[in-house]
Amino acid sequence: MAILIAIFLMLEAWILNASYAFRGDQDVINYISFASTIASLLLAVLAIIYGFVQADGQQKSASSMETQLNSMRGAQASLSETAVSLRNHLSAIASTTSVLQSISESIESNNAKLVTLEGGLTSLQQSQAPYFAKRVREDQVEMTTKQEERGAIRTAVKSADHAVWAAEQILTKSTYQADLLGYALFKAYEAAGKNSIDLFQFLEKFYGHPLKNDTYRKSSLVETVSIGYQLTQALAAIGFLKSNHIIERDPWEIEISEENLAHLERISSFVGSGRGTASAAALIDEVKW
Repeated sequence: MAILIAIFLMLEAWILNASYAFRGDQDVINYISFASTIASLLLAVLAIIYGFVQADGQQKSASSMETQLNSMRGAQASLSETAVSLRNHLSAIASTTSVLQSISESIESNNAKLVTLEGGLTSLQQSQAPYFAKRVREDQVEMTTKQEERGAIRTAVKSADHAVWAAEQILTKSTYQADLLGYALFKAYEAAGKNSIDLFQFLEKFYGHPLKNDTYRKSSLVETVSIGYQLTQALAAIGFLKSNHIIERDPWEIEISEENLAHLERISSFVGSGRGTASAAALIDEVKW
């Protein structure tokens, strides 16, 4: 549009220049004047059209700008909210920094106190070291003394109860026959009502009925009686029983003290309640001593 206007202006200038050349001829001047008028009208029409076009373009531009401004207003609101949030975060960061600074100062203070305390403990340890060393030596001496005293007590107790301990090992922890012998001895003493019984009568009843058919017993009667005799003599040798060794004397008795009889009762209770010996102990209970 601007180019067309420029062209028309150039034409009008040319026409004016040409009319000046023909100024002496009235008809030419009239034609030129008429052409100028027509050109002016055309220019005016073009100017009006250009004005409308420009106005429409400006209106569209204004509408577009208004749309952009509205969009920018929403963005501005979002930016405002973001700014507020950033300010809040900055405040929180400042507060956290203050707290961290306080914690750092507290840690430094505690470290200083710990260093001071460590120095005090080192000094105390150095000052108390001789006392602790002396205390350790005293404790070692005391422990050694107590161990020696306990050893002496154990030795004395073992010496005093040696016969009972040995009898318990023989009659409960050696053989099946020895277990039953200890049980039968107590039953024989209990039935006799005294602390001495005839050895061979005891062995005859013990190895006769009802144990002669016991499935645990596979030796002959002579062998089992011999074993029983040896066991009773072993108990006599350790001092748990007292045996009469004068063969001419009749009967041959084996005696037991009241204290050892109480131990024998305790020993026989293990056999009477034992899983492997309870059934045989029940058969011994049937013997008429």
